[in-house]
Order: sequence, then structure tokens, then C-alpha cells
Amino acid sequence: MTPSPADPSTATTGCCTPGSAEACSQDGADAAAGPGACRAERMHRRAPSAALYMLRALHRRPPPGSPWPALRWEGAQVPAHATASFERLTGLACVPVLPSVFVHTWTMRPLMSVLTDTGFPLPIWQALQLRTRLRSHRPLVAGGRWTLRVDVAAERRLPKGCEIDLHAGVHDADGLAWEGLTTFYWRGRRRGDDAPSALAELPPLPRLPGPRWHAGRGASWRFGALTGDYNPLHGSDAWARRMGFAGAFQHPSRAAAEALARIDPGVAPGACAQQLDLWFRGPVRYGSALALAHAGDAACGCFALHAGNDPRPAIVGRWACSPDAGAAAPSPDTAARVADAARASPDLATWSKP
Repeated sequence: MTPSPADPSTATTGCCTPGSAEACSQDGADAAAGPGACRAERMHRRAPSAALYMLRALHRRPPPGSPWPALRWEGAQVPAHATASFERLTGLACVPVLPSVFVHTWTMRPLMSVLTDTGFPLPIWQALQLRTRLRSHRPLVAGGRWTLRVDVAAERRLPKGCEIDLHAGVHDADGLAWEGLTTFYWRGRRRGDDAPSALAELPPLPRLPGPRWHAGRGASWRFGALTGDYNPLHGSDAWARRMGFAGAFQHPSRAAAEALARIDPGVAPGACAQQLDLWFRGPVRYGSALALAHAGDAACGCFALHAGNDPRPAIVGRWACSPDAGAAAPSPDTAARVADAARASPDLATWSKP
């Protein structure tokens, strides 16, 4: 197979140090540094190109023992149109600070770049996103420039396949400001020897009745532009049926954001570190009737999103103030931008959610 075209915005370096040592912990302590001793880091000066990394996905996978791929993006910045589009599609406000689920959506493009890297041993076409843990250590405001790193954090063998954790870290001038640990599953692949995940079990599900609405329709390409994930499962009913689903369905981040927009825990931005765990258990079809059950308060709580008549939840979430996540005061520059954003949006308390 011929090599894919090189991306002029990237460069590749190799190193024999483990992956990120700042991986999101699943039990309150630092996670292991990664499943391998070596990695090949792809350096970026701008957002990864979806066209280029999807071409790389067509390449033959590397042999066992190859260095794990990693990504480093210097000067990473959220484009203004991204927050506006996210708000229109989900109803979740991105001011005065960026919500964790938006940052996760924005970092999906670098995650996709690592999953499709020629050094990644498994095909992205078979990957299924299972869950994610998101931690905000300091508030992030649109307009900032950061360093974004993505590393492979763990590899586990399961009875019917394997799962791999990817860690994404957003670093500002003061260090790690936000991080996400996202788990993907491959059926029929037997590899990995890391310990079982503490997040494998769901939390107790709330039963209290909550808001009802219909899942936002269409706009799959617009949301795909935010995530860099143009999987036809999110845009084509015919393709989704061919793959065994009843029809096309929302990207998990979009469905989760729609649910969070209707919970609004009301935690003051930057008051403490925030942790959000999400489990993706089933598809949320466009236009399907949704019912949200949730319990808790600003300090901690959980929710279950049900789609259609399925008694099983499609998405389960749990949020908490997390002092052990390393909360720190924002830098003066960040604090000033938060204040400016709040003054520009005086109606946040009564912001209308669709």
C-alpha cells in the first residue's frame, strides 16, 4: 500500500519514555504511565486534518511490539465557531467557561488522529467508545492557547475482546488544566495485561422522573466537524441498519451534552475541580423520545438518559466536586477572561434551553 500524504503541520519524533504520567486516575490516584515503554509522538502546529488521518486509517496495522503513537499539539485553540455550533446543537452554554463535555468533544479530533495513526495496532473501524472520565482542574475559556497531549494510558484483555484507554491532557501556563480518559473497546481482539478498570461497573441509577424531550435531529456533519468523527453511523440510516442498528444515531458527546443542559448543577465556574464520568450504553437515535432521571446537587449527583422504550439507559453520568483532582486557582489571565465572558452573558441564569 502506498504511503499516505504527509501533513505539513506535523512532525514525528520517537522517545523511550512512558506515556503521560498525568493520566486521569480511575480510583483517585495517578494512573499508570502507559502500557508500553516506548512511543512515537506526532507533533502538531494546528488541528489534525480529518482527511489525512482517515487516509492513514486504511494502512495495514503495525506488528506487535511497535511503539505506541502519541500526539502533542502546541498552541491549541478552540475556534469561535465551534462553541457557537456546539451551543446550537446541544443547548449547553460554553460561557463563561468551557464545560468539560465540550472540551471532550473538541479533543476527539486529536484522539481520532491517534486511533488512526499508522502505529496504532487496532483498526478504528471496529472501535466502540465505552466510557470517559473528565476532570477540570482550572477553568478554560475560549480564546486561550494551550498545549494538548494524547497518550495511550492502558490496555486490558477482556473475555470477548480488549479495551484501550486514551488520555488527553490540556496544559496551560500553570500546568495540567483539564484531562480526559476515554475507553474504547474492540470485540474479538485479545491483548493487554493491565488491571481491570475501576470504572467498568455502573453507579446506582437514579429513578426520579425528570425532563423529557426529543433528541436533536440531523446536523451530523456539523457535529462531526467538531469531533473530527465522520462515522456514517451518525449520518446514514442505511449504513446504520447495515451495521445492525435501527437507524443513524447521535454522537455520544452530543447526547450527553443535551442531557447535561437540562440538569445544570449550578456549580460556580472554577470554585473547585469538577469530575464528570460518562458511560455510553446504547445509541440515541435522532428524533427519539428521551427521558432523563437524575438525583443529587451541585456537590455530586448522577443521571440516566433513556431513549425510546428501552428500559436500559443509553447514557449514565455522574458528576462531583473533586478536591483530589488537583484543583488550583486560575491564573490572572484566565480569571480576567472568565470575568469578561460572564459580563458578556448576563442572562446565563435564565438561559433558554431547547
